[in-house]
Amino acid sequence: MGLSNEENKEGGGDAASDEEELGDPLIDANIPVMVRNPSPVLSESHTVVPHELGGFLWPVTDLCRLRRFLCMGKDDGTYPAKEEDLTRELAKSVLTLIQDGKGVDVVNEIVDFSVQGRTPRIAPVIFSLALCCRESDVPTKRAAYKAVSSVCRIPTHLFYFTELCEKLSGLSSGWGRAMRRAISDWYNGRDAMRLAFSVTKYRAREGWSHRDLLRLAHVKPRDDLVGLVLKYVIKGIKSIEEEVAEKHSDEPKFERVLEYLKAVESVKSSRDEEFVCKMIDKHRLTREHIPTKMLKSREIWKSLLSDIPMTSLIRNLGRLTTIGLISSNNDISAEIVKKLTNSEILRSARIHPFNVLTASKMYSMGKGNKGKLLWKPHPAISGALDRAFYLSFANIAPTNQQIMIALDVSGVMDFGMCAGNTTIRPRYAAVAMAMVTMHVEPNTSVMAFTEQFSELVISKEETVDEVYDRVRELPQGTVDVALPMIHARECKLHIDAFMVFTSHRSDSFGDIHPTQALREYRRDVNAKAKLLVFAMASLKAGVADPNDKGMLDLWIRFWSPATHSNIP
Repeated sequence: MGLSNEENKEGGGDAASDEEELGDPLIDANIPVMVRNPSPVLSESHTVVPHELGGFLWPVTDLCRLRRFLCMGKDDGTYPAKEEDLTRELAKSVLTLIQDGKGVDVVNEIVDFSVQGRTPRIAPVIFSLALCCRESDVPTKRAAYKAVSSVCRIPTHLFYFTELCEKLSGLSSGWGRAMRRAISDWYNGRDAMRLAFSVTKYRAREGWSHRDLLRLAHVKPRDDLVGLVLKYVIKGIKSIEEEVAEKHSDEPKFERVLEYLKAVESVKSSRDEEFVCKMIDKHRLTREHIPTKMLKSREIWKSLLSDIPMTSLIRNLGRLTTIGLISSNNDISAEIVKKLTNSEILRSARIHPFNVLTASKMYSMGKGNKGKLLWKPHPAISGALDRAFYLSFANIAPTNQQIMIALDVSGVMDFGMCAGNTTIRPRYAAVAMAMVTMHVEPNTSVMAFTEQFSELVISKEETVDEVYDRVRELPQGTVDVALPMIHARECKLHIDAFMVFTSHRSDSFGDIHPTQALREYRRDVNAKAKLLVFAMASLKAGVADPNDKGMLDLWIRFWSPATHSNIP
């Protein structure tokens, strides 16, 4: 059970080693490391607490843990490389806050994260909402059910929410009055045309269909127009044709809804390209409305391109090239290049630079990770994707802090993959992330390290490929993740955040543990300094103390804006 990557956004482990199973105190993220010569005060603006093993920590509040869970699906300061099944055990912060009488505050956070797009994955947000709906606290339940329509904006989300509620209900049916009202409000809260679009684009997910939800929730339409759409879902197109003919023959609104639904139904079984194109142009039908076999047609795609979202366009560039729609010196290719290099379109679509980079690498290879689709890359499109990568930097807001980026340049960075994508290796991903940060943050230094530490001079004008080639030529060796903090402390460098990009595990260090090195740096230079360790192809070994608000392990194979803007 779970949402696809695309559905997750519409709203990021491997097996543990023997050492991890034994709980080595130096690599187990749940066992803090003692600080030498600890100081009870790290800063005047932050209250610290002593730890039972010695040293002092920044306390992590339950609200902070909640935000971690909403953003990453875990609340312990780690970010898994592989999406995990969401459970009550992983959402302890949600349950704790509800028990403390702060359930309504939890729901408000859930709504804010969803509406503001503050998370790369919508699944933890929906899970938290379902959990609130299934708890016994009445104010929490009331607020949660009221928020369903705001959080579950598309049917895919609603189906996922319904499935979660069923699983969290235990032996009960889960279809009480509050649940039925929330589902009814979702359908009745949309105008008829928008509802008709939604129920035809997203017909079923997670083993649920609109017919199932309407039946179980006993949905009563708010008016006859919405009722027409719901009747179509339950009884089909013929039933509403008869109703409109008998009761609403002279009412344009009813005729318009009927015409749209008839167009959707006619396209489903049509093999006439000209007719399907006409329906797409007239009713703004999307790719999901078109039969799969018809998506091999150049003419069909010409019509779809007139109103295609940027994310969908980037995802389908290979297909468009395969079918010959993208070719030399044609107007369509020129129009696509124009869209890809339009900074305003990229900004409004919230396209992340790394997503563009992946698309660029994939397109240049002439084949996808899956399937049998092959194409010959078009130079103009490849160039446009390269420019789009840099233009999309503007979509990330700067923190204006002093940041040190430390790149692991060991040989192991050439192995593994990012986000299951064999086109992006850890070293390439790390270089790209560094360049994203450099273009956004005005105060950034880049260093290279293994067991030694050296400055890496990178120009903003260089391409990722150029920097990648230079990094591959640097001396290699074993890795000491503590070196960035040791170097900054010895040189008295004021750093607000250390961003360490390392290989397949984040437990590589020498005489001093990275956590201890950070605390010594805090003691001697900057008490507010934070540490982010990006394990590019991770095993489950962590550096960050889950009780320290200023540390975060990211066991990732991909980067998202959430790691830049939502770090607790």
